[in-house]
Amino acid sequence: MGVDMAFCTVCMNRAMHVKETFLKNMSDNLANKNATFYLLDYNSQDDLEDWVRSHLEAFIDTGRLVYYKTFEPESFSQSHSRNMIFRLAEHTVVCNVDADNYVGVGFATYVEEAFHDRNVFLSGAETGRQIGSSGIYGRICMKRTDFLSVRGYDESMTGYGFEDIDLRQRLHRLGLAEVAVDKRFATAIDHSNELRMQDEPSSKSIFVAAVRFINHWSSELLFFFSNGFFESVIVCDTFNEHSTKPDNALNIVFKNRWRYYLQKDSLKSGTWTCNANEDLVCTYDVGDQLQDVISPKVDRMTQIVRGKTRLNEMLMFRSVVTNRNKMVKNESLGLSAINDGGYGQGVVYKNFDYSKPIKL
Repeated sequence: MGVDMAFCTVCMNRAMHVKETFLKNMSDNLANKNATFYLLDYNSQDDLEDWVRSHLEAFIDTGRLVYYKTFEPESFSQSHSRNMIFRLAEHTVVCNVDADNYVGVGFATYVEEAFHDRNVFLSGAETGRQIGSSGIYGRICMKRTDFLSVRGYDESMTGYGFEDIDLRQRLHRLGLAEVAVDKRFATAIDHSNELRMQDEPSSKSIFVAAVRFINHWSSELLFFFSNGFFESVIVCDTFNEHSTKPDNALNIVFKNRWRYYLQKDSLKSGTWTCNANEDLVCTYDVGDQLQDVISPKVDRMTQIVRGKTRLNEMLMFRSVVTNRNKMVKNESLGLSAINDGGYGQGVVYKNFDYSKPIKL
């Protein structure tokens, strides 16, 4: 007897990737009658729905594809979107396939065979490291009962990074063995981090950022948003913390997700304005220090960061390090199940029937 499987893809403003991958992924695996494909339109503002109507409706009619749409999200959430589609896909095995992923011919049969009488989950993380591609890190297949047991991806993790590693660790704590996805099925479209970040709320509203030197192993990162709000956090460098020959702490390697950690209780926020001298004047919400003035023209220990690429690097770095802290906390508490307040919640519509809302 076969294993019924759901191959799940979520999309927000990535129709250009779905157009390249989704139909091919289906055609490469339709021979396996136990495979059903799910596509969640996460309030995508491009032409995704029109493309699905014109290219995929026949598969909806035969039941091989299920299309859901939600109009609620204003920005993208890795955790919430995947939780939503996994809750909707009521199959024995659920598999996340990012919109930029090709699964390859026979992937469905490979997955089906992997889950016969085995307490495992499949992951693309180790495979991605072996082939030097981060594009398939998000590929993960598990029994839906195991997904429900751990209560999905941690929705307290916002932005990009570590939500998938945290999920894998919690599945391990259930006693499941991790199996690396075969390299035959590990191909993804290469693209920039700007595209990864484009629908994150912070990326949409970032105005300028700053890095302020504190000492040889710590610096303060400040993020100034166009709505007049700012955040600051102190980042510590494990390489330099006990070094006798430290590097310059201003030269943070924003692509290194393991080298740094956030100083405990260092997160601050408030409002900001720009004065006549082009100084950034920060007013804090709470704390003993009510106001701070950042004067990049005279302060050599502060670097102002502009330009979309560099700003996105800083924002991604912030979310990655923040989410890693949350993962470490989940690990220290020995948690396998999280999201006590619910997960994957919202209203969706199935197969273009907008007269019947489905509340999750």
